[in-house]
Amino acid sequence: MHLGIYNKRMKAHLREFLFLALTACLAIIACQPSVAQPETLIQTPVLPSSKPAEIVPTETPASEATEIHGEPVILDSFGNNSPLCMAEPGTSAFKLTCSGNELTIGRSKSLRKVDIFLFRDLPIQSGSFSLEVEALSTAAQGVKSDQNNYGYYFVDESGQYHALRLTAHYFEFETWSMNEEIKVEESTNLTFSPLIKSAGQSNALRLDCSTSGCDFFANGSLAGRIPIGINGKVKAIGLFAASGWNQQFGKVQFKNLQANTLPDEQNNNQPYHLEDSLSDSSTIFSGTGLSGAFNRYEADGFHFSPVIPYGHYAVKGGPALGDMSVSATVKMEVESGISGSRYAGVVCRSSQEGMVMAVIRADGTYTIYRDTSQRPFALLAEKSSAAILPGLVENKLRLDCIGDQINFYINDTQVESLTDMRYGLRFGRAGLFTKAGGDPNPDAVVFTNFSITEVR
Repeated sequence: MHLGIYNKRMKAHLREFLFLALTACLAIIACQPSVAQPETLIQTPVLPSSKPAEIVPTETPASEATEIHGEPVILDSFGNNSPLCMAEPGTSAFKLTCSGNELTIGRSKSLRKVDIFLFRDLPIQSGSFSLEVEALSTAAQGVKSDQNNYGYYFVDESGQYHALRLTAHYFEFETWSMNEEIKVEESTNLTFSPLIKSAGQSNALRLDCSTSGCDFFANGSLAGRIPIGINGKVKAIGLFAASGWNQQFGKVQFKNLQANTLPDEQNNNQPYHLEDSLSDSSTIFSGTGLSGAFNRYEADGFHFSPVIPYGHYAVKGGPALGDMSVSATVKMEVESGISGSRYAGVVCRSSQEGMVMAVIRADGTYTIYRDTSQRPFALLAEKSSAAILPGLVENKLRLDCIGDQINFYINDTQVESLTDMRYGLRFGRAGLFTKAGGDPNPDAVVFTNFSITEVR
């Protein structure tokens, strides 16, 4: 049994999501950003080549969770003698109970305004594993949004702690140090997933980890992947709950915990790859609200444009990844000398912290933005380019976000290469971005051939 007090630095990490968690899952609708000069960045010279750096997609791994065929790890998971079910002392701010095949973590009546953390683990010895549980998170009484923090963690042979944290519809991967205090050493960006059901609904959560990294599945589909793997063997796996001093923890129930070793053939060493034509049979954006934009799937592609004059809109699909290449074909009217207020393009690494967008405009120019709460719509690059085909034609766009490098290609010609190290956008989902001109039109922008490729 362990009960620790958060390091004060963890407060900032547990974040200011109380209000944002209500709104970040909505599509972005805002006014046209003011014109700004590009930020000073390290620019890598663009090679005079008509072909992009080749990214070869490998065989597409299934985005649906596959059945585990490894050896089960024998656990008395929620039994009376299980280490997971050791009761909290009466002075604890958490209360923990086990009944049947279910573990429940709630807040005690002693509502002290401190940061608290509860975790329980079980010993195992495995080079890889799959950990699955059904989790039901219930918001505290009188609180409109679910503020519960909870998830999985595991410890490898080096003593390093790795965790998957969930809160409301968001998740992230973390690395902890465990001395006298718990400290988050590293974390991915906090990322929204439409696969995670709302508070009061049960979620089937699965974490598959091996030396190649960890995959997080929510309700049977891949929600995120992080290429931070196991160092040696795993010596413990467990569950945790957390609450910040200014948060209200309600209740989290875990049931049907299963742990298996992960067979070698299921270790996912292949980069993730997705292709979607965005035709009338597409479902990739079906879990996203699009009430503020014209949107319909037709045989010629995805008609997607804001309904508000000069409004802009983003839509995301696929799992959250780190290094990625995102591409799509855009069809809209392009003419030199007209207003460039209408534009369309692609998004990489979209998370609560922000995203990177690369677009082409109706006047034949292109723009790259970094959008964060600290610097909304920071202009990274804006130029004219002969690579953009004029008229009502299709232009193929590709945005690579790899490490600190941002590369943009138009019709297989590299037009921009930047090194951006500000605000730490390193993880998130991919998608499309579009902005209306002064006269919104449902057929102004048509997207086809959307693809996401993980880069290792």
